[in-house]
Amino acid sequence: MAQKSPGPVVAWMKLILDAVLAEQADAAVAEAQKQAEQEQAESMARLAAERMAAIEQFMVTSGFNFEGYTIAEYIGFISEETVLGMGLFRAVAADISNLTGLESKGLRTKLLQAKRFVMDRLRTTAFDMGANAIIGIDLDYTMFGDSLVGVIASGTAVRLKDPIT
Repeated sequence: MAQKSPGPVVAWMKLILDAVLAEQADAAVAEAQKQAEQEQAESMARLAAERMAAIEQFMVTSGFNFEGYTIAEYIGFISEETVLGMGLFRAVAADISNLTGLESKGLRTKLLQAKRFVMDRLRTTAFDMGANAIIGIDLDYTMFGDSLVGVIASGTAVRLKDPIT
């Protein structure tokens, strides 16, 4: 006996069902991709936060050791620099402060900003080299013309052993 082929209604329903299932599968794949991307972004954000916390915890000194710690490895000399513009109004205010013998708050703020920036970069460079501390920190300041402030920070990146107990 010959098998009867499905009627056009059954074939049409099968096509609709296949289309619905394909759409649901595509939506599930898109949702899974979105979830994976979100998890990856959260993981990267967590790693970045951990990195920043480690860098902020860096021990730094202008001396050449840390009380209670032993230097396990001298990694190498590091240096970072920055040049920041003061802007016209701060430069004029600094000139007036110079004439009157008063402190220039604008120049002081710029120097502080430049020092923080260059020290953050110095810590980051040392961290990327595998260090956990910096010794022999030296900060040098210079003015380029009337409105550019330069700060150079240098030191030696080291890896400390755990503290002596």
